[in-house]
Amino acid sequence: MDSLRYLKKLKFDFNVKILVLLEPMSEEGQLGYVKRLVGFHSAASLVEGKIWVLWDLAFNISFSTLADQLVDMEISSSVGSFFLSTIYARCTRVARRPLWGAMENLAASRQGPWMLAGDFNIIAEASERLGGAPPNARNMEEFNQTLFKCDLTSVEFDGPQYTWTNGRVWQHLDRALVNREWAEQFAVSRVVHLARGRSDHAPLLIQCGSGRKGASSFRFLNVWPRHSSFLGVVQEALGRGGLSHTMSGFYRKLLGVRDKLRVWNKEVFGHIGTRVAVLEKEMRTAKMQYDTERTVASKIAYHEARATYMHQLAVD
Repeated sequence: MDSLRYLKKLKFDFNVKILVLLEPMSEEGQLGYVKRLVGFHSAASLVEGKIWVLWDLAFNISFSTLADQLVDMEISSSVGSFFLSTIYARCTRVARRPLWGAMENLAASRQGPWMLAGDFNIIAEASERLGGAPPNARNMEEFNQTLFKCDLTSVEFDGPQYTWTNGRVWQHLDRALVNREWAEQFAVSRVVHLARGRSDHAPLLIQCGSGRKGASSFRFLNVWPRHSSFLGVVQEALGRGGLSHTMSGFYRKLLGVRDKLRVWNKEVFGHIGTRVAVLEKEMRTAKMQYDTERTVASKIAYHEARATYMHQLAVD
């Protein structure tokens, strides 16, 4: 009953709309009771009762693909449709391989925003483990290869770094991954690692803001004037339509320069802001690895990552 009270508090304190339970604390026959007690409209028990999904009236869920270690669903709501795959991975590398295959098969034909979340039972890098034996490089390699093939990235998290512990080893086993369409439509996505309570895993609270953003503000990048074609682009945009003798006409010309520079920036420099974010994440990862290992190699890797990030930041 303590676990059920915790779920009810989670539902109302954090306004949870979809709740996924891995290895639920109750027998499958008690799903209806749990649904009513916690206050959800609908519920489903999947993968022989190993995964429960409970959801609010705001959603219509279609379970289109069921596979061992993965439940895939298409969710419709007032903000549109998206895909959610819940993961409950096996404990060994060989047993997890069907999961990696299922993810890759879904990614090959997936069209639309897609999030995968749950217990992947594997870390992505050495810094995600504290204590115990050194992590198996082959295990991490297979996981990261799948993320690369599926074009998935981890959602940033708040809270403790490690989501699982047995009292001797701490690891980041639970996470949320998204594809590019999700990142574009739900740009404000965040994971919170909640307190573990009696479980050895930390619950994940996934918060997603509306991806319907207005037009982005115009940013002048310091690197532009140093490019040989910059002045030509500005002069061409200002010269269109002839001279203007009114403020409204001058304003329209400035808008023309803005639009021209946006196109030119993408063609010449690409998405510099995105590269800055990627390099910042790589720098943080290198720093955590250096803090953990304290080796000469990790120190060099961290300083190289930091120098690359600072250089790109100066360009932006």
